[in-house]
Amino acid sequence: MPSSTTELAAFAQRLQKLRHAYAGAIDLPELSAAEFARILGVPLASYESYEHGDNEPSMSVLVLLHRKTGVSLDWLMADEPGGRPMGRGLAGRARPTSLAS
Repeated sequence: MPSSTTELAAFAQRLQKLRHAYAGAIDLPELSAAEFARILGVPLASYESYEHGDNEPSMSVLVLLHRKTGVSLDWLMADEPGGRPMGRGLAGRARPTSLAS
């Protein structure tokens, strides 16, 4: 987990990149923090605190992010070389029902 203010800010930026990449992957021009929090099943205030760099997500939230989006946790947590916001698995994932049109 991020331990310093700098690491937490970098994590927050990667989380924002993930949300934008996920929007593109499910063919949405934009995905608000509120919509992404709803998709993940986490309270909006909690999600916003992660994306603003105020708090660290729990391990269960990190696992949720991986399962819902296919994100590489290596990339999300530490921006490891070769990592990328959208891991290999998103292409086969279903579009969230709440966003289907």
